[in-house]
Amino acid sequence: MYENKSYEYIKQEILNNINLSLNKSEGSFLNDMVSPIALKFKDMFVELDKTIDLTLVDKIVGEFVDRRVADYGIERKKGTKAKTTIRFTGNQNTEIPEGTLVQTANGLIYKTIKLGKIENNFVDIEAVAENIGGIYNISQGLIVNLPISINGIISITNIVDATGGTDIETDDNLLKRYFDLIQNPATSGNEAHYKIWANSIDGVGDSRIFPTWNGAGTVKVLVIDSNKMPANSSIISAVASYIETVRPVGALVTVEAPSVKNIDVSAKLNISSSSNLQTVTQKFTEQLNKYIKDLAFSGLEVSYAKIGSILLSTDGVIDYSNLKVNSDTINVQIADTEIAAVGTVSLT
Repeated sequence: MYENKSYEYIKQEILNNINLSLNKSEGSFLNDMVSPIALKFKDMFVELDKTIDLTLVDKIVGEFVDRRVADYGIERKKGTKAKTTIRFTGNQNTEIPEGTLVQTANGLIYKTIKLGKIENNFVDIEAVAENIGGIYNISQGLIVNLPISINGIISITNIVDATGGTDIETDDNLLKRYFDLIQNPATSGNEAHYKIWANSIDGVGDSRIFPTWNGAGTVKVLVIDSNKMPANSSIISAVASYIETVRPVGALVTVEAPSVKNIDVSAKLNISSSSNLQTVTQKFTEQLNKYIKDLAFSGLEVSYAKIGSILLSTDGVIDYSNLKVNSDTINVQIADTEIAAVGTVSLT
């Protein structure tokens, strides 16, 4: 708004308003006297521009987003911790104390949430990540270290994937919930109301509502986490419990995670001499994963052409042939009760 209020412009304006027959040229006494004043005014206009931005929803960030949405009872979601199950193998009757620390080879730490005792050479104990965050969502078999050794323990590993870890809600997602509330009025347990209730729970990335899905008075709520993957049992339980406290009397609510439709991609590539297939595959998979996640609950199909475009834009790829998506050359339809996920990527 004040882009024209530059230092030079302000200084000249001040000099023009001094009605004295004195030398005003650069380096003169009067010019030097006015210069610091003009500089301060320029700084003032810069700060004033920032202040005006704070009144505009599309310009605010950080704590100012929190303060804006708080007027409507919306709070930033704090994020959640990933959970998994650790198998301790070792000597009979060896006890594993509650709070035992275990970790991955690259230092991600988890701790057990109850006391366990080895029987028949092993015991399985649930463990939770040390901190919140999606980084703690890992595949089974990656937790292999015991930072503080326990006599009688031979080996450890997580026998299932660690899931449910989500990051603190971003400004963009928080503002999306704010706009959903403003633009889609929630009243008397309508579809928008259920969506707002579900999306307010920590760890929820989005939801899809199916009114009267199984007859009058029934509502199905499908939930994905903030990593755009099916919500785990902890998140689903939290959503279901909260909705039970706010739903209209008589409504029968079912809360579930959507099913996953894997998207398998194969192609033959022509890559540059400075690239290697492993790196190209990794970069393509990362971009494909981002595209697929952005489709969650969008109602859009997985585009064969878009995947080809992603492949061509991947560093190191000169051209490709025989591109297949789920063994075909057409778009992949995603049902309302499904989300897509990257399956097998086979590039040669």
